[in-house]
Amino acid sequence: MSDERTGVSVTRETISEIARELFEAKRGVYTVPYVSPRLPERDLDSAYAISAEFAALRERELGVRRVGRKVGLTNALVQRRVGIDEPDYGIIHDDMVHASGVRLPLSAYNRLLIEAEVAFVLKSDVTDASRASVEAAIDYVTPAFEVVDFRYSGSVGQIVDTIADNAGCSGVVLGEERHPYGEVDLTQVEMVITGGGKEITRGVGSNVLGDPVNAVLWLAETAIRTGEPLRAGEVLLSGSIGYIEPWPADVECVATVTGLGRVVATADSRLNMTDHRPVDATTRVEIEQLVAEMLYRLDHNRADTTWELYTEDGVSVGPMGDMDREAMKAWGAKRARQTDVVGRHHIGGIRLVWAADGDEVEGTVQYLTFRDTNEPQTLPASVGEFRERYRKVDGRWLFARREIVPVFGGRAAAAHAARVAGQEGPAR
Repeated sequence: MSDERTGVSVTRETISEIARELFEAKRGVYTVPYVSPRLPERDLDSAYAISAEFAALRERELGVRRVGRKVGLTNALVQRRVGIDEPDYGIIHDDMVHASGVRLPLSAYNRLLIEAEVAFVLKSDVTDASRASVEAAIDYVTPAFEVVDFRYSGSVGQIVDTIADNAGCSGVVLGEERHPYGEVDLTQVEMVITGGGKEITRGVGSNVLGDPVNAVLWLAETAIRTGEPLRAGEVLLSGSIGYIEPWPADVECVATVTGLGRVVATADSRLNMTDHRPVDATTRVEIEQLVAEMLYRLDHNRADTTWELYTEDGVSVGPMGDMDREAMKAWGAKRARQTDVVGRHHIGGIRLVWAADGDEVEGTVQYLTFRDTNEPQTLPASVGEFRERYRKVDGRWLFARREIVPVFGGRAAAAHAARVAGQEGPAR
C-alpha cells in the first residue's frame, strides 16, 4: 500500500481513520471530503483496505451480515474515463437488500443514483474460478436496481475515492422473477428504465464486459485471490447495462429486461429515514419473553445457558467484549460458577420495530443494573440500553445481535466485567 514513485506509504491508522469517517457519514447521511488527497496516486490496495474496514465497521457496530457483492466499472468507456483497465467491487449487506416494489426514503441518501443490471444468485460456493465451475454454481438470475449513493458532495472523484466508498453501493432491489441461468442469452437482453413513464436510460447486455457473466467470472477470480471466495446464497450484481442516472423523486421507476421480467422501486421524498413499522402484539410478547428469559438466566446463575438464546451467527457486544456463540459458552460457564457475584436487571421502555428487510426486528431496551458491590446496593450501578436485533428461527425468536451500551455508570460496568473475568477486584 505504497506509491512506487514517491515511496509514500499508508498506515493502518490512516486506513482506520478514513473508514470510520465514511462509516459515520453513511450512518449520519452527510458528506465528507474526498479521500484521494490522503492516499498515494492510484493506490488501489489502500482503497480496498479502507472499503474492507468500512464494511467491517458496519458488521461490528450495526450487526449486519454480508449477503453479496457488486461489480462496477464494467463498461470499457467508463474504465478509460477513470484510467483503469478492470472493474471494481463492493460489499452487499443484508440491510441493503430490498424486494421489488420498495419505497426508499430519499432522506436516507446524499444523492441517489439509479442503474439496472442482471443479478446472479449462487446455489453453491465458488472455489474454482473456471467458467464451468462458476456457471454451475449459479442458481438463478433476476433483474435488479443498484441503489447508488456516495459520501462525497461532488462527482464520484478519483477511482480510489469510489473504491473506498464501497464502490458507491448503498443497496439493491431484486426483481419479480427468477430465471435459471442459461435460459436467456444475457448478451442480447435489452434493458430500459422508466420513471413515471418517461425513459431514463437503456442498454444491452453486451455492454457489461461483453456478457454479464464475465463480471461474475472476474469477481470469482478476484474473491479467491483475496481470500474471500464467493459463497452459496450470495447476490452478485454484474454491472450497469445502461448509464447511471439521478434517481427521480416520487415516481415509480421500472426496469424491464427482455426475457427476465422487471424490477420496481420508488424514491420517496415524503418518507423519513426514521419512519418505522412497529411489530404486532404477538411478536412483541414473544420477543419480550426472550429478553426476560435472557435476564433471568443472567440473574440466577444460569449464564452458562444464555448462548442458546442466540442464532448460529449471533454476537454479543459490550463491556464483556465482543463474543460469538463459542465465546459466550466459555464466558457463561465461568460466570455461572461465580455464585458470589450477585446482580439484578430491571428493564422498561422496550421499543420494537421491523427492520428494513422485514425479516428481523430491531429493539432498544432501557435497563437498570443493581449489583452487590454498589454502595448503596439499592441504587443502580449502571443505567443504559440494550440495542438488539432478533431473528425468528424454526418458529422461535432468537438474538441475532445484542449490544450492551452503558449511558451512566460505564466505569462500574467495565469494572464489573473485569471482576467476572477475574482480573480486578470488586466494582466501585
